[in-house]
Amino acid sequence: MWSLKLSKESFKFSGAHFTTFSRTSAEMLHGHNYYVSVNLEGCEKLNHGMIIDLNEPKKIIKGLLDSLDEKVLIAEKDPFTQISKDKSSLKLSFNQKNYSFPIEDCALLPVENITIEELASFVAEKLHPTFKNYPIEKFSVEIAESRGQSCVYMKKIEAN
Repeated sequence: MWSLKLSKESFKFSGAHFTTFSRTSAEMLHGHNYYVSVNLEGCEKLNHGMIIDLNEPKKIIKGLLDSLDEKVLIAEKDPFTQISKDKSSLKLSFNQKNYSFPIEDCALLPVENITIEELASFVAEKLHPTFKNYPIEKFSVEIAESRGQSCVYMKKIEAN
């Protein structure tokens, strides 16, 4: 059985965010340089000496990460943050704090909070349809927000 690890120098994105802890407690707005690795596991048969042609998944991973790069990452499902939009701005309200950002500077994500756990899950769910096309049993996404601090999310591939 084989495992392929994709951990390219270009698999990164920078994002601003704040994590909420309760209705009244949250981090200050700050940013990270996130580094992403993807591990494909479980292939028992090689096709001409390889598990898969890595060119397509690398392009898809890079495209997804580019869509998050240099954005304010906003948790669409955060129960403690109110979100509103007008033609050009996204407005956030959290416990007496109000933020306003140009819409094009934001990535509104369908997650509960902006944490490495939620980001790893989000990226894995976005990549899942792509990896269903390959002879692998499972894959994982690791997101590091600083040296020595990362989260790995594992996803099984259901047989077609």
